[in-house]
Amino acid sequence: MEPMSSSFSEWLNREIRQQGWSLRTTASKLDIAHTTIIRMANGKNVPSPELANRMAALFGVPARDVFALAGIMLPAEPPPDETSELVARLDALPEDLRQETLALFNALLSYRRRTAPSVEDRVAVFRSAFAALTEEEQEEALKELNRRVFDATAGAQSDPR
Repeated sequence: MEPMSSSFSEWLNREIRQQGWSLRTTASKLDIAHTTIIRMANGKNVPSPELANRMAALFGVPARDVFALAGIMLPAEPPPDETSELVARLDALPEDLRQETLALFNALLSYRRRTAPSVEDRVAVFRSAFAALTEEEQEEALKELNRRVFDATAGAQSDPR
């Protein structure tokens, strides 16, 4: 595998620092071995397209930007028109569920832009989204939430700041 440009590793290190995460925490969030993230942070590995997509989602940036930084060629075919599919799905919902879905989407966008809504708004969105899940999905969501709280708590305890 050919070494990638330093711009990707610089970007990756900057994003990890901005989040206040360790390389090990970032690897865990991406569900990869910590040695893999170390090699990418040192400019020795190129992420796969699937991993580049997960990185984009984790850091809230467009996948095309991550692909470009990593020197990964984009797929030859353009992606399907997801916007029209989303609009069609929203139009098919009853009005109250459509409004709730749009509110959830707006809350997510607000959070991603790092201008998070108030705690009360986030709790209301969480309760609404959680209630819409099946019992099995609720159990999985709680496990993931507990894991993230544990990771955040463990990271805070090991960071002497």
